[in-house]
Amino acid sequence: MTHYRLQRLAEQSLDLEGGEATPLQPVSEAGTGTAHTDEQRKLAEIVEKMNDLFSGDLSEADMVGYVTTIKGKLLENETLAAQAATNTEEQFALGDFKNIFTDIVLDGQEGHNRIADQILKDDRTFAAMQGMLARLVYAAFREAGARGEG
Repeated sequence: MTHYRLQRLAEQSLDLEGGEATPLQPVSEAGTGTAHTDEQRKLAEIVEKMNDLFSGDLSEADMVGYVTTIKGKLLENETLAAQAATNTEEQFALGDFKNIFTDIVLDGQEGHNRIADQILKDDRTFAAMQGMLARLVYAAFREAGARGEG
């Protein structure tokens, strides 16, 4: 993962003791797992297309992270939301999408450069990011290992 954005969208209290628990069904045989979700399939297709378009040392994580970030920014745009609601996909693509997409790519590049500059120029910021990411990455590796993915 090349970029990560943490944003509090909502806060709620979860009652983990009340309610009814539904037990999980164990895997009965090899190969009985569920298929990838539509979102995973779409991301895999995007990664494949991007690998055809881009050269250099770009990992799948680079591609997925970048596409996810850009998609999120595009989905925040009210003009695009209004155009998607009232047009076909072809009309939508011909509207303001190109200009807004270009602006988001440029803004994202500037934003990532500002973040990288602050991390690399300030020891306190670097140490805080390093500590936070070390915890996140360690936990992800441990979780993957517990699931037998490592």
